[in-house]
Amino acid sequence: MNLGVLKQFEVDLSVKVRHGVVVEEILEEAEAGDFDVIVMGMPQVSGWQRYLVDDPIHKVILHGDRPVLVVG
Repeated sequence: MNLGVLKQFEVDLSVKVRHGVVVEEILEEAEAGDFDVIVMGMPQVSGWQRYLVDDPIHKVILHGDRPVLVVG
């Protein structure tokens, strides 16, 4: 998505790169920041590969303290 489109709608956004265990890093960042929602992308995968993607998303949904929007 073109980030310029989001700025037209006055969406406050930033990009941050963190290193570590994916789920832990997402949850720590969400807790430290003043965010209304966690947005996660769902790649178009199938078969056994889907379980590799679903697991982190599922954990963030279960353990997060705010809504999670999964887009794909």
